[in-house]
Amino acid sequence: MDIRKTIASRLKEEIPRHGFQIKGLAEAAKLTPSIVNDYLNGKRALKFNELGSICTAMGLNLFSFISKNYQTPSLQFRDNGLNESKQNTQAVENAFQVIKGLLPVPEQTNLSRDNLPNDRVIIAAFADTAAQNVKKQYGDTVEVIYDRLNIPVIPVYLDGFEALFLESGEKCAVCVNRKASAVSRLHFSLLHELSHYFFDRGSHVVVDTDRNMYARNIAKGMEREFFATKFAQFFLVPLSVVLRMALDWPKFDKNIMQGVVASGRCSIDVLANALFDAIEIKKGARESYSNIYAVLKENVRSTQIVGIDSFLDRKQSEIEYLLMKNESIFSEDVLMKLKNDLWGYV
Repeated sequence: MDIRKTIASRLKEEIPRHGFQIKGLAEAAKLTPSIVNDYLNGKRALKFNELGSICTAMGLNLFSFISKNYQTPSLQFRDNGLNESKQNTQAVENAFQVIKGLLPVPEQTNLSRDNLPNDRVIIAAFADTAAQNVKKQYGDTVEVIYDRLNIPVIPVYLDGFEALFLESGEKCAVCVNRKASAVSRLHFSLLHELSHYFFDRGSHVVVDTDRNMYARNIAKGMEREFFATKFAQFFLVPLSVVLRMALDWPKFDKNIMQGVVASGRCSIDVLANALFDAIEIKKGARESYSNIYAVLKENVRSTQIVGIDSFLDRKQSEIEYLLMKNESIFSEDVLMKLKNDLWGYV
């Protein structure tokens, strides 16, 4: 391969993926814009110190980036700063690039989705339909679906993010952060990323989002994130269930509400959001989310979420075993860095 053209092509994908313009990247890498431009145009002979500085500015692993089989991952960053959240996210992405060859190829699925509008009510309705179709075709719990489709799960213990959908070529994995989230949130995050697996493969998935879940029109570029959030929500609390409740609101049966939270293995805020959407859909009017949540919080108990911790323990053991089984292909330094980047220990 022509290494200069290959590096130029990869940089043209990576620079916008990390939220950079040429001038900003040059400043972050402590190089001149002309040097960066020359790499982009395939005119400059490769110098490891320069290319290393460019990769470091974007949080990329240089040796992974220049390797023969490198494929641009799916994560999309809007912020080009290397704050703690992005550094940890990038470290996990780099680790995924190193171990992806060891991971299984998940099963193919036959689900598709039409282009999304920016109307939150329409997206929510689409997401509920998708969630119920997934339950019918693949199973009614997140653990069953992940196992059935052979989707790798990488639990980590880091700061700054909740979950990620990682994809590069035919390989993909879902990363969930056990340090940052309660069990109910981990359950929700597994479903959120499952939506990206079903409907957003081959697309860039934005990770550093400021999500306004209550705007009538969803911001451009955030439609898929909103859909994934509503997919997870309605998987746990189907729209058909809360539409019946919406007609009677603010009257409700405590026992029924309690049963919905228990059967969905979800938090009270998931039920509150589902009810918020159902009231808007059914009555064509908006109820204050804060009021809905306050009433439910006072009358419905949080329940213990069973099964998710043991599922993630099993998935972490699978990844650890995979590394142990194949440790001969890694140098000791690489293996130590993988363990540190994923689990915060050496």
